[in-house]
Amino acid sequence: MAKPTRIEGVDLARGLASLLMLQGHAFGGWASADARSTAAYAFTRVLGTLPLPAFLVLAGASLSLRVGAARRRGEDAATVRLRVVKRGLVVMAAGYLTSFVYALIDGSDGLGTLLRSDVLHVIGLSLVAFAVVGVRPGNDGAPDLRRLGYGALFLGALLTLLAPTLNQFTPATGGPLRYVVALFGDVPGVARMPLFPLGAWMAMGVGLGLWLLRAQRAPSVSDEARRAGAERRTLLLASLAALVVVAVASFLTTALAARLDHPLSRADSAVWANLLDLGARGALVLFAGALLTPWLPGRVRQSLLLLGRYSLWAYVFHVPFCYGRLAFGAHGALSMTQAFLLLIPLTLASLGVAWLRRRLAQSRPRPSAPRAPALGH
Repeated sequence: MAKPTRIEGVDLARGLASLLMLQGHAFGGWASADARSTAAYAFTRVLGTLPLPAFLVLAGASLSLRVGAARRRGEDAATVRLRVVKRGLVVMAAGYLTSFVYALIDGSDGLGTLLRSDVLHVIGLSLVAFAVVGVRPGNDGAPDLRRLGYGALFLGALLTLLAPTLNQFTPATGGPLRYVVALFGDVPGVARMPLFPLGAWMAMGVGLGLWLLRAQRAPSVSDEARRAGAERRTLLLASLAALVVVAVASFLTTALAARLDHPLSRADSAVWANLLDLGARGALVLFAGALLTPWLPGRVRQSLLLLGRYSLWAYVFHVPFCYGRLAFGAHGALSMTQAFLLLIPLTLASLGVAWLRRRLAQSRPRPSAPRAPALGH
């Protein structure tokens, strides 16, 4: 079998997720009241459902690929686990630092703004949890992929099944403790994206990453498929299956939510269908990235790979320009056409930040530990 290569499809999918994130925040921040009544704006909201689950799914897939590479190199499982935990803690710290910087730009409502739980927090905390539970040694001391799969299955089920019960109690949390509890469950004014149940999307990603690793071991796999992640026919069938899951789970979410006498929340068991729906959408982004990898022109592919590998930096950079003072009067004031035209330089500027971050990384001596992570990687 040929020497394993880096699966570009995962990085490219993260670049796609970053583009979806940029358009979601841009149109969500800039569109006027009239623009929000258009079909075009409604379509951007559908696309806006993809990035969050995609980043967590891709983080899980990347974890599987990282563990698979460590096993091939014979790395010690405890060392790999520690590095992934550190990576997760760096992402969490970046979340708190980002909130602090945004508060300096736009002002703050106090600790509720600075210590709120957001996307970076749930990605980082999920990495820590899945590393602790799933990165375990086999008989040779290297990470065991089967134990990673079993650990992800256990954690995914736990985060999903306990979420409604946990989120019935967490909203009542008061005092300083609420800033810690907000990492795990809903706390009004503090928690936006808690581990229960959003971390379950990482479990889906771990499973998909293990599936990609298995596809790489097929004796007849082509070089193109190695770079993309799997053979095109396999990816197309997987995409079709994900679309069916989206359709069924979306229907179930709507039907179950209609029985409630209040808006759907994470304290309702109907959230399970919603979790499956959005998780399948995140998987679609992964499959799309893998399918596009062999076909995109070189410069476009390299740009998306760059954006994907440094998506954390693009995220931190672009958000203030969509909301608050740095929107410079565009917030809630633009037509869809105007917002689209402004989205182009915002995207190019975010790509420029990623390019600068890469140049900075290349100018420094290569560290012994992995570089600062991408968003969800």
